[in-house]
Amino acid sequence: MPRIQAATVAEHRSLQRRALLDAARDILASGAPEAPSLSAVAQRAGLARPSVYQYFRSREDLLEAVIADMFPRWSAFVGERMDGAPGAAEQVLAYADANLELVAQGEHAVMRGLAMAAPGPPSPSRAGSCTNSCACRSSRRSPGPERPSHSTWPS
Repeated sequence: MPRIQAATVAEHRSLQRRALLDAARDILASGAPEAPSLSAVAQRAGLARPSVYQYFRSREDLLEAVIADMFPRWSAFVGERMDGAPGAAEQVLAYADANLELVAQGEHAVMRGLAMAAPGPPSPSRAGSCTNSCACRSSRRSPGPERPSHSTWPS
């Protein structure tokens, strides 16, 4: 029986899950050409491969968990920068600056890895959940001009 390395079983499971998410993120950030296997993630986390299945049913389940873990943090980072900007123009600059900082930190490599690992076209529900918080945040601050419908945008 494996040793529990925390005060409680729940805390141990939380630490193991975090280690697996961090390992998957590290592999994605390394520029691997395809999604990491559960075996590779387990090895990077220092766990036995069968242990991964206690936390994730499949590679897709793991990647969805990485997305669910990372996008709210990215969105919060960008949102905090935008919240500190006094006007609409400054909010746009804060948005761009925050995203460039994420690129400089290497976060874009994780995003690229997730995009390369995606089994099909992006799901609107997943894409919406990670972009809507910043868009909603911006629309709450100042009314500004109405956005044109997509049909009136130049092609």
